[in-house]
Amino acid sequence: MAVGFYQPHVPWQLPQSALDLHPLGGIQVPQGIEGDLDDVPPHGDLLAAQPTLLGISNWDRVATAGTRAQIVHAYLAALSHTDAMVGQVMNDLASSPFANDTYVITWSDHGYHLGEKLHFRKSALWEQSTRIPFTLAGPGVASDVFTRPVSVRDLAATVHDLAGAPVPTEWESQSLVGITPAQADARPARTWWDGAQAVRYQNWRYIQYPDATSELDDVAADPDELTDLTDESAHAATKTALQGMLL
Repeated sequence: MAVGFYQPHVPWQLPQSALDLHPLGGIQVPQGIEGDLDDVPPHGDLLAAQPTLLGISNWDRVATAGTRAQIVHAYLAALSHTDAMVGQVMNDLASSPFANDTYVITWSDHGYHLGEKLHFRKSALWEQSTRIPFTLAGPGVASDVFTRPVSVRDLAATVHDLAGAPVPTEWESQSLVGITPAQADARPARTWWDGAQAVRYQNWRYIQYPDATSELDDVAADPDELTDLTDESAHAATKTALQGMLL
């Protein structure tokens, strides 16, 4: 059974009860850090500016309109609304004959910027756009957190594995059931957008743009990806290794 919820995707058409869960006056708004993109290659700047209207970046349009708090307010309300609907599905499962032999996987198609990296929406290759909630629960699945990056490319094989069905040998997808850190390191998570490619490996994110310029971020030490390390000699070996993981 597949169940999909479109929110927190726009448009945020929500009941007032969801909005009331997050009083507008208490909203904390990511302001964005002026100069954050100074060390980002031009193509990264271009992605951050998207979508544009008459040459005006989305960040500037929101700043001019003064609606940052309202956007975060609506996004949080959309999350809570969807969370409540997922709860309805889970409650029905719990009271059904299938409660003890059903696997549940939850995930999203992309992340979302709410002002981080001077950017709104998705359409970028930074952590905020590409990291998603991804959970697996069911019979025999330990309650634990797997800290290595994995890819939704492996969802198909995982579902086959849980169902006891063979995974087609021609698939690139591999099951995540029982995955170890070493296995995760052997298949780093990759993302593509607008001619650029990113690879997420252990604590690192490496982005290569179409003109061969790049970014290197230590996501563990610098979760907001404020400092590009691509030209730092101390990280040259890491950069070379991550370049080798690109397709």
